[in-house]
Amino acid sequence: MSSELKKRKVPNVEPKGPPTDMSLEENNDTQDMLQSLKAVLEQNQVQMTKMQSEIDGMKERISHVDKLEKKCTHLEDKCTSLEKSVEVLIKHWKHSNPPRKPERSYWIDKGHEDSYIVEVVDEFFNDIDNVISKIVQGCFNMNLGWDDEGTSLIHDTAFLAHWEKLMDALKLCSHLVRDENISLFIGYIQLAPSTLMVLKKGLQVTKLTSLRLLHNDFPEMREALEGIIGIVNTQSSMTEFIWDNNTIDNMNDANYLFESIKQHPSINSIQFENSCGENVNGYNLLCSLIDGDKTFDSIDLDGNGICTMGNTHLPDYIATNSRLQTLHLSGNGLNDNDATLIAIALRQNTNLRQLHLCSNDGITQIGYDALTLAIFDSTSLNSTVDSNHTCTIEMHGVVPNHNTSSEETNRGAKIYSILSSRHREGTSVHHLDSELGDDSLGLVPHVLSCMQRCSDSNAVYNIPRLRIDQFVAVRPLSIFFELLKSWHMPALYETRKRGRAEVEAVKS
Repeated sequence: MSSELKKRKVPNVEPKGPPTDMSLEENNDTQDMLQSLKAVLEQNQVQMTKMQSEIDGMKERISHVDKLEKKCTHLEDKCTSLEKSVEVLIKHWKHSNPPRKPERSYWIDKGHEDSYIVEVVDEFFNDIDNVISKIVQGCFNMNLGWDDEGTSLIHDTAFLAHWEKLMDALKLCSHLVRDENISLFIGYIQLAPSTLMVLKKGLQVTKLTSLRLLHNDFPEMREALEGIIGIVNTQSSMTEFIWDNNTIDNMNDANYLFESIKQHPSINSIQFENSCGENVNGYNLLCSLIDGDKTFDSIDLDGNGICTMGNTHLPDYIATNSRLQTLHLSGNGLNDNDATLIAIALRQNTNLRQLHLCSNDGITQIGYDALTLAIFDSTSLNSTVDSNHTCTIEMHGVVPNHNTSSEETNRGAKIYSILSSRHREGTSVHHLDSELGDDSLGLVPHVLSCMQRCSDSNAVYNIPRLRIDQFVAVRPLSIFFELLKSWHMPALYETRKRGRAEVEAVKS
């Protein structure tokens, strides 16, 4: 057996030859695939590492948020406790001894009459007490003094304790302030620097939106202005500043006040009425407001002797279509030339809502007619469309746009009023042919549609008589009947008939 195995021949195994091209390509493809897979794995690993770091960061933020929530809860509890403490403090403060009011003899010794003591001094003390009571209840509209003609309260050191009591009330109750408009009005009260200093310190705890000073007296104007501007500068939320019948005789003082108001971040409404003395140029003050970078929503410079002397700053500003919505210039020295230039500017303005020009003796019927024409030029439909449809002008009479919130409604009402007037005269077709020219046939459907839209407004039946005498709105059906009866109807019918014939010919 073993010899037989030994005798067997081992089969010849031929050595393998070199690899073919096919096997090389397969090997290369495999290598490329492995390289690609390796790159993808490395990229995935990088992304997973990045995601892990983001997850770790989120865990840290969540932990931080949890800590903040716990801290907020603690602070809320603390605030609730403090609020209760303040309420207790307010109750205690309300029943504490108020500042002593001087006896009547105190005022008599100073030379004041009984009428002044009763009607002015006692009323001021009552005002202070009433305002304090309202503040404690959460009402921060503070009105002190009078808003109509009266005798001014003369400053006395005895009043300072009561001003301080008022400011203490503000400090104690400032936590009651929410989002209400907070205002301070002081009328017919002499404001000495010491009083203004008390006001400045006390008002820092609240946020005034409006400060109105009416017919006050200031022993030292420059010092008083510095105190008032100091108050204004502490009120970043103030939007309205009113300086009414407080005469300033020095141009430098007036410029100081106006520049300070212009630099305020929030004031968008300024009222400076009847306050320019002989040495103060009201027109220069107006130009300083409209020439600067700051824009206002409302400017009121009534009664300041404003004369333009032919200068066009005002109409040029109106023509820029700034955001100004209300402009009061009554009781000044404007004339017909100013009115005409303003009328031209109004045709380019869509933001101004109210323009007050009463008691400008230089504006006669000529200026009035120019302004009226700017609001409603009824010469043609195009001139009507190009009129101003947003501004109401107060003059000898009222030149209004009926709906102060809708330019489209005002424009539609004016167009319809013209159509109504022409209908009453029987001239609708004549005017439409002359205004629309050769294109009038193709515009018939559009005119009828426009007329229907314009007639839908209730303003049509309330539009004032402006350039159209004895205007009475006509019902839409009457105008439709007139136009359908006589305006291009035969031509439209023939066009429609030919169109149908052409369609039938194509079908056959």
